Amino acid sequence: MNNVCNIGGDIFVHAKCDTKSNLFDFAWRVVELLRPYVKAFSDVYGFSYHGNRDLSGFVDGTENPKDEEIEEVAVDKNTGGSYCLTQRWIHNLTFIASASTKRMENIIGRTRNFNLELKNKSAFSHLARMTSGAEYKSKKPFQIYRQSLPYGTISDEAGLFFIAFANSTINFDYMLDRLVGNKGDGLFDHLMLFSRCVSSNYWYFPMIKKLRDIYRHRWIYAMMDIILILSLLYFFVCSLDLLSKSFTLIGARIIKDIFCNNTILQSALAKVMVGLLGTAVLQSSGVSTSIVVSMVASGAIDVKSAIPIIMGVNVGTSVTSTLISLVRTNNSNAFGKTFAAATVHDMFNLVTVLILLPVEMLSSNLLHYDYLFFSLFIIFIIKLNTTALEESIASPNSSIANNAELVKRNCPLEEDLNLVSISESFDLSKKEIVYRPCNHLFAYVQWTDTGIGTVLLVMSLMSVIGCLFGLVGLLNAIFRGSLAPSIRRVVSVKCPGCLSFLTGYLVILFGAVITALLQSSSAFISAMLPLVSIGILDLEKMYELTLGSNVGTTITAIFAAFSQTGKKSSAAVQIALCHLFFNLSGIFLFYIVPFMRNLPIGMARKLGKTAVKYPWFPFWYLAFTFSIFPGGILLLGMTGEVFQTILGVVILLSFLLILLINVMQTACPDYMPPVLRNWNFLPLWMHSLEPMDRLIRSRFGSSAAQRCIDKTPSNDTRIVISTVGSGKDDSSPSITDNTVSDSSTASVSLTF
Repeated sequence: MNNVCNIGGDIFVHAKCDTKSNLFDFAWRVVELLRPYVKAFSDVYGFSYHGNRDLSGFVDGTENPKDEEIEEVAVDKNTGGSYCLTQRWIHNLTFIASASTKRMENIIGRTRNFNLELKNKSAFSHLARMTSGAEYKSKKPFQIYRQSLPYGTISDEAGLFFIAFANSTINFDYMLDRLVGNKGDGLFDHLMLFSRCVSSNYWYFPMIKKLRDIYRHRWIYAMMDIILILSLLYFFVCSLDLLSKSFTLIGARIIKDIFCNNTILQSALAKVMVGLLGTAVLQSSGVSTSIVVSMVASGAIDVKSAIPIIMGVNVGTSVTSTLISLVRTNNSNAFGKTFAAATVHDMFNLVTVLILLPVEMLSSNLLHYDYLFFSLFIIFIIKLNTTALEESIASPNSSIANNAELVKRNCPLEEDLNLVSISESFDLSKKEIVYRPCNHLFAYVQWTDTGIGTVLLVMSLMSVIGCLFGLVGLLNAIFRGSLAPSIRRVVSVKCPGCLSFLTGYLVILFGAVITALLQSSSAFISAMLPLVSIGILDLEKMYELTLGSNVGTTITAIFAAFSQTGKKSSAAVQIALCHLFFNLSGIFLFYIVPFMRNLPIGMARKLGKTAVKYPWFPFWYLAFTFSIFPGGILLLGMTGEVFQTILGVVILLSFLLILLINVMQTACPDYMPPVLRNWNFLPLWMHSLEPMDRLIRSRFGSSAAQRCIDKTPSNDTRIVISTVGSGKDDSSPSITDNTVSDSSTASVSLTF
């Protein structure tokens, strides 16, 4: 803004009042109305100084237009609205008091006592800078209408709160250019010798009629917003599904080969890492679990060996939401909350695996649950005629093992749903199936699976990011508006009376049902992240939705299990149920037991704070958790099952020991030996990210993420309210049907 500082803002309220007490009451009511939506504000009160003079003693607003000229100067004829410029100037009172009258008059260009224009005024004077130049003299298009008052105290700071209206922002640009010397003549306004601008903002005031029309038709805009949100959400979910399919086309065969590689899968820990890596590559736990179910059905692996892979699949499915959370990096506070909400899924899955994997390896706990549950329904499952379901769910050419390419060229005439399967047990030689050319975008494109997958990847990523930004923008506009209190009440509603403890379980059930309908936990959790970003959902509520989503996503594996045929079909159902019982066991451990909820939630909240402090951390976390660590474990696993078992025990014991020490350091430090009351006895790099942060900054400078966070205005609402009182002795008329008001004896400016 012409080298004049700009603090930004969202709303500017200009009101008039007869007395300062009424002015104060009005400002107070406005602040209380907006308090739920803002975090801080400042108020600056103006006053009339010897009539209409500035603190420097000179008359303010001498060149203001009069009577009918006001509307011509301040109102845009095309829109009926007014553009407004607000500035806060701090005067150097010591300079004003010590400078001679002659010097001050030369600076202003007028006499102090009688307000007469100097005949031989300096080219640097305020009057010469504001009323000279070819642009100003050409039919006077660059005039403004001022509404300014002094403010402040002698003990703190004092100056002028400048308010001006015009029919175009060009008028303000001209004034500011002349003020700071941007017109090419090298001259600047000597007013800046004793006053400096500390804030400056542009605003627009629409016609009152326009505002009334907007209010009258607000339900139309609300319906349009809802339709647009639902449309964006639809395309967002579709884009995530395309993202999953693109990774499937690129890496499904590789993942299948890894799942069947007995050299790699020598220990339970390696199987967990394979499941994690496979799901991270495919971007779909549904595809991964369907592959595992089909492997069990075909006899490639047994149920006990498949359980650790399913655990790893459960951990890997959260990579999508973690990736999506990185999109919102333009505000540190919102980014921290979003990253914590995304990683609470990771933390729950990780701590559940750390507890259940050793238990499963020692006691086959999940397998015993399956036998108990399975025995109740075994008769129905054996006698169930799955032919119709198989034909409607599993297409004949969906087997990764039997087809030369994954992209379907010919489709059966009757087809509803296609699940990926690697089973080689299909015998279709006796079936007569009528095929027709498939009707999809790549049916007639002679590209490889990898080529088509790459194109889909680029398309889906662009669509996901675009839809996410659109959703966040619309949700911000709606949830921070007049609907915000109602929406927050709905979100925070609890079951009545003694049934309030059931609220969380209903939220879990809601997450499970929606995820089962969407057939994608990643899509559901990713769609919830914008609500966390803008403060509608808190981390605790997001945790409950995540638990429900984990249960809902197991429906995919159960459907895949029922589509299998052959002797091992019952085993396929068992492994699908293992997926379900794994998540139910995690809910029992880390939700039904109340104090245990603090573990995954606290870990996620810590990750969010770390992401705010170190902007590079989320990228490192993503790479380490879903690539470097599992890949390293698999490489080390080449040494044999014994080594991997020892490594797994060391990792588990280290995690439990560190967790115990951290809890005791917080809860009961007096019972700890002095050396263990903090981690300072260790080298700094072992308990702090500061050394790595210094290394990264010294190598790359300030990261791109940090620059983005530092330079982008906060999403916290900043609202500027200027309330201007009107003196009864003032002769300047107000402009009809517009927000420009007459001058006043008092004003207040509040910044939120």
